[in-house]
Amino acid sequence: MKNEAIRNYIYLNGKFMSTKEINPLEYMWGDTVYEVVRIRDGVAVYIEDHVERMRNSAKLLGHTFSLDIELVEDVINQLIERNSENNMNIKLVATNFVAGGCDFAAYFINSFYPPIEMYQNGVHTMLYKTMRENPHAKTMVREQRQAINREREKVGAYEALLVDEHGNITEGSRSNLFFIKDGKLYTPPSENVLLGITRKNLLEICREHSIEVIEKEIAAAEIKDFDGAFITGTSISVLPIATIDDIKLGSASDMTIIKLINFMKSKATDYIERKKLEVEKDNRLLQEM
Repeated sequence: MKNEAIRNYIYLNGKFMSTKEINPLEYMWGDTVYEVVRIRDGVAVYIEDHVERMRNSAKLLGHTFSLDIELVEDVINQLIERNSENNMNIKLVATNFVAGGCDFAAYFINSFYPPIEMYQNGVHTMLYKTMRENPHAKTMVREQRQAINREREKVGAYEALLVDEHGNITEGSRSNLFFIKDGKLYTPPSENVLLGITRKNLLEICREHSIEVIEKEIAAAEIKDFDGAFITGTSISVLPIATIDDIKLGSASDMTIIKLINFMKSKATDYIERKKLEVEKDNRLLQEM
């Protein structure tokens, strides 16, 4: 089994070990929940939201993820320092749940951030008929992910948009989905999708800037009626969609989408600067003790 952990060190159950000595995938059995956290300028972006969702994913499967945010942040900071890596994604994994605890691993993974051309032109996507068994829990279902990836690669699609048994689009295989019409956003109902961290922050921005968001079931047959569409996610933030199968959309030139891309950039930058100031403050207090 290929080792998805990269760089020099991985964290597992209280110890930092060489990635040459351990493959985390070999330690995972039973229910497994995970998060992928973006590290930018040495800061784990929106880490509080990721840990909270990890707790909720475990709860939905009947388990408890009890590690506190301070411990998780300390693990991430040590991984950043030990691996000398300030800009890459880290994967957090909770697995092997038993009464009173679970195995917990954290490690850097290969990360792809879309080049500027993808934001300027939009990306190609495809429709794919499947449903996630428990959409609110971020779990590892390797067989489903592998099947989707094979189809994506076959047609050269950046993302697969999942279609349920009723013909409604729910979400991307690794993203949330929004459509736009006359300046209004349309997105599948929250109860049918993974509640993405980027999606959560985008909805906050929409409220702040009075951009109307309508949650409704969206049939695949309705795609042609929208002005544009975009997907959201940890690595991509807000990424315009140029095509869905053979349907072309004017997403990359839509002014509302362009504004949202910029608003999300500013929000992430503000978060990073705030976290850096918190660290500086804590360091000063330690020096004064």
